[in-house]
Amino acid sequence: MRMDPVRALGDSLLEVRKPSRYLGGEYGAVRKEGEGLLEIALCFPDLYEIGMSNNALRILYSGLNALEDVRCERVFAPAPDFEALLPKKGLPLYTLETGMPVRECDLVAFSVGYELSITGILTVLSSAGVPLRTEDRGGDDPIVIAGGPAITNPAPFSPFVDAVWIGEAEAGFFKLASELSALKKAGARRPELLDRIAEDKAFWMPGKKAVRAVDDGFPSRRYDTALPVPSLKPVQDHGVVEIMRGCPNGCRFCHAGYYYRPQRVRDPEAVFEDVDRLVTKGGHREITISSLSSGDYPRVDLLLRALNARYGPRKVSFQLPSVKVDSFPLPIIEEIAQTRKSGLTFAVETPADHWQLSINKTVTFDRVVAILDEAKRRGYRQAKFYFMLGLPVPGGAGEGEAEALVEYLRRLLAATTFQLNVNIGTFVPKAHTPYQWAPALKADEATARLAVVREAFRRERRVKLSWHDPFLSALEGVFSRGDARAGDFALDAWRLGCRLDAWEEHSRKELWLEAARVSADRGYDPWVEASRERSLEEALPWEDVKLRVSRKWLLRELERSNASTLTGTCTDSCAELCGSCVDAGPSVRNKIHTDFLERIIAENPVRSTEDAAPVGRREQARNEGRMAFAWRRVGRTPFWPHHQFHDAFHRAFLISGLPVALSEGFNPLSRLELSDPLPIGVSSMEELGLAVLERRMDEDDFLRRLAACLPEGIEPLEAVWIPFVEGRKRRSLASLAWGSDWELDCGEEGKALALAGLFEAELATTELEGSFAEASGASLRLRLRNGGRKELGLQAMLERLLGVDPARNLRLGRTRQYADGGSGPESYLKILSLLA
Repeated sequence: MRMDPVRALGDSLLEVRKPSRYLGGEYGAVRKEGEGLLEIALCFPDLYEIGMSNNALRILYSGLNALEDVRCERVFAPAPDFEALLPKKGLPLYTLETGMPVRECDLVAFSVGYELSITGILTVLSSAGVPLRTEDRGGDDPIVIAGGPAITNPAPFSPFVDAVWIGEAEAGFFKLASELSALKKAGARRPELLDRIAEDKAFWMPGKKAVRAVDDGFPSRRYDTALPVPSLKPVQDHGVVEIMRGCPNGCRFCHAGYYYRPQRVRDPEAVFEDVDRLVTKGGHREITISSLSSGDYPRVDLLLRALNARYGPRKVSFQLPSVKVDSFPLPIIEEIAQTRKSGLTFAVETPADHWQLSINKTVTFDRVVAILDEAKRRGYRQAKFYFMLGLPVPGGAGEGEAEALVEYLRRLLAATTFQLNVNIGTFVPKAHTPYQWAPALKADEATARLAVVREAFRRERRVKLSWHDPFLSALEGVFSRGDARAGDFALDAWRLGCRLDAWEEHSRKELWLEAARVSADRGYDPWVEASRERSLEEALPWEDVKLRVSRKWLLRELERSNASTLTGTCTDSCAELCGSCVDAGPSVRNKIHTDFLERIIAENPVRSTEDAAPVGRREQARNEGRMAFAWRRVGRTPFWPHHQFHDAFHRAFLISGLPVALSEGFNPLSRLELSDPLPIGVSSMEELGLAVLERRMDEDDFLRRLAACLPEGIEPLEAVWIPFVEGRKRRSLASLAWGSDWELDCGEEGKALALAGLFEAELATTELEGSFAEASGASLRLRLRNGGRKELGLQAMLERLLGVDPARNLRLGRTRQYADGGSGPESYLKILSLLA
């Protein structure tokens, strides 16, 4: 069964916030035809705009759909309003590509990026009609699997997932998916597929050990994560290119550093191919160069210089997060300031030098000040700093921790003129790290220390403090080191109504506290379990999972932490092997060939002073004219907010290569004007757009190239070239507006006639001269002139006459728009061409 959500849900979509989350139809979404394919519902268990920001999900989607016999479609956690709507309409949760019910898939695969998404998993399974507990699933139910960095302790998730992939998908998961597809074609069902999954050493199941899969082919691997282009702006609206996996530095608190070991850097050629796809296929003008510690990528300054040389003229900018302070190459400040000033971020973590040695970091105060001084000369005026409370360092968990942080920030204020944006979190001990045995700071203790810092800078305008709720950190700790009882605790909270708990605005603390009381009555206190110190002799819930870092190594690192002793970086000639390299031999790769980058720079010589300046300081190109075009919004797109149409056209212009001029500033956008916005749910058979073009082009070619790069439901219709004429005023769409034709489906002929009569009195005013209403069968055709006042608009009229919002309870659509021709309404494109 396949479902069209617009038809199935209709006007009920207007009852939920951001209905476009649930409609699909994005440009570049993969819809496969064919029978007998292995069908996978791929889920990031959070809202659409969160999940579509996740690069791991994009890697999985692209990799699975590259397999001929696999159909992979996306699904995300519904918000509570949509979760409640589905059972009211008698509908299960469905995939975005084809409306396939999730419960009819062979596999439901969750990518788990943070522990608190456990309630998102429960919401997805429940909304899909999949039994929550593994023991309740039968032969017709999908296999529920999960993977990702936040589920390396699978125990809390074990009541709900059938198996957990440990490690990187590129190292065997795609091959396994092909094998499962072949088994399905041969007649295998759920039990046989589970048996094959159990044979893979990277899959964990209760009672079965798993060993992390490491992709030693990462350095030369090419990715295609540009598509699909989100229809709703994601929270991080930029392309992502991984330049390195793993981290050489070995910070002892960092779970990701151990999960992604060893360090593997990517070939520059592969990086450039990824960037090119993100720009030309995905329409991105902002790219994040991603890794755990980008400053440790060899010659990262040369990489950025080459990227700017090739893509700077196209107004593409590059961000470089996660730069370790003691390996920060000062020349990169100049490179990241070329087109857009990305924020400077310093993960100091803890203020005292000996505490930093304990966590295996060396972020000296003098080094931070030196970087800020250099950045100031490049025009930077603010920087972000990350700190953690409660790190298990010698003396660090004592009452002096907050005071030490206050002193550090005061020294920084005295040494610089920067605005300091300071974020403070609470340390959460993680499995598979040297601190997996450590006690955790309780929420009330963390809150008290935060209060000391807040009070110290309450009147300091140059310090802006933000913090992660200590309660949520404590809750995260329940699942990071919990056992299966933590899963039961999560189920209790979910049944009480907990949803989207990783985000402070959605979290319901009182419900979690109620669930904790219920759990304590059963003999399991989640807060005590989360904060207590583990004995080195006790069995840990995650011992069946091997991340390839030995217990001996972790214990040695714990000893070195207590002694505030540094451990050297990860190298290919390592004399102290931690165990993370694959069986075939060392996997470390920390060198690149720079010939490619030097050639790129040579082929793209330094631009003139004006061209090399940031975008906001360049003079605009000489533009030849505007392309006026008509288009319509149908199908799913009437449920889009107006800004989504702007985003869709901006992306389409870049993908298509159309010569659309850009605005000035550090965030250049296409110079585009669209018709005034319509209410959500209202379709339109004629919308208008005006785009400034750098050069003349054929109208049909413009329409063809534009249509090929737009999502479903945005359909270009007609275009007219309007050259700029010196001395002649350039009119905007809004300044020419006369009015519009509307059609209302009233359901019955009598209702249409009655409504036409009601409109007669509304339209009998000189401000609306030329307007009329006429019934035709069950429909009402309305021509409405712009009256210049809100109360003369269609929405106000319908609310007065019928007491309804125009998008609700009425099938309403705009059929045409008119420009003011002087003697009455005229075609917009005709008037615009005459003005030229």
